Amino acid sequence: MNYQIARNGQQVGSYTESQIIAMVASGQLAPTDLAWTEGMAEWQAIQSVPALNVRRPVASAPVNPYAAPIANVTRIPRAGPSVQLASRWKRLLAVIEDSLTLIPGFLLVGLAAPEGEVTVPPENAPAMMGLAALYFLGITIYNIYLLSTQGQTIGKRAMKIRIARFEDNSNPGFVTILVMRVLVNGILCIIPLYGLVDLLFIYRQDRRCIHDLLAGTHVIKV
Repeated sequence: MNYQIARNGQQVGSYTESQIIAMVASGQLAPTDLAWTEGMAEWQAIQSVPALNVRRPVASAPVNPYAAPIANVTRIPRAGPSVQLASRWKRLLAVIEDSLTLIPGFLLVGLAAPEGEVTVPPENAPAMMGLAALYFLGITIYNIYLLSTQGQTIGKRAMKIRIARFEDNSNPGFVTILVMRVLVNGILCIIPLYGLVDLLFIYRQDRRCIHDLLAGTHVIKV
């Protein structure tokens, strides 16, 4: 298993358990330097991670008197122990469920379609189209409300996952979600293969797609 290592608020590299133990023993890393890997809720001192088996006293580590104080490392969420990343399959199911919520509206449009087999009297077609428009508008408004207040869509709510700020897991709000994740990402979709690349980014260690990186968000369990 690889661990991200940070010192003085900056990430310095990714190393295996054996490499970290050897580097602490040789003085290249201090037991008080911070380590993080997938599944850990927050950064911890190397000496506090059981898997690294480092128990050297702090005084034995080389200390730079001119080094800046250790601060929270950027790009890693300061999360409580109960926060976990949403699984990839739950994110997929949420997208599928959001798509399924649109089916009733499309059925209404199909019933009112002027071409092909007539399924409703022509005089009722405008009413059907009006109902379809109202349905799509209602679904859109409800999803915007959920995204703005809870970081969820109907599908994400059903899957018990939500969008959160990457830094502190707070609610990103309307601007971040709708502008960065939806609008900007939608514009970028005109680039060939962008959508596929965006999807494949979910296989990163932190499970963040490109639209997550753009908005400074990630998806976590509720």
